[in-house]
Amino acid sequence: MNQKEVHRLSPFITQFEDDTLKEGKAVFDIFFMAHLPESDQDIDFYINIEIQDDFYPNYPLSARGVYYGGRMLSMQYEDQIKGSRYENLKKVYSIWICLNPPKEERGSITEISLDKKVLRGYNKLRKKDYD
Repeated sequence: MNQKEVHRLSPFITQFEDDTLKEGKAVFDIFFMAHLPESDQDIDFYINIEIQDDFYPNYPLSARGVYYGGRMLSMQYEDQIKGSRYENLKKVYSIWICLNPPKEERGSITEISLDKKVLRGYNKLRKKDYD
């Protein structure tokens, strides 16, 4: 397993609220920014950790997780992508810890990610430009 040191850049913020007129309010349980020093390029990213007590709310948890990832991207608008500089977006991770999963899902780890699929022909889109 490849292990790398991660440095936290900001304090842990609990019950962090992102509230916009058009998107409404999202409350993140734990939110912080981190830094991964790389040999060729440093990487800053945002991390959200959610503690979920109810495994079966009245909506799919995966949809809420994707939404939270989208909100972490959109909240970077003022700081990172001003002037349509989308290449400045920082990576986001939303980690969900489910306290009471059903018996068959206990001990499971699932990853949901943004990925490309070329259905026909060739596309030279670089993973670093969308991941």
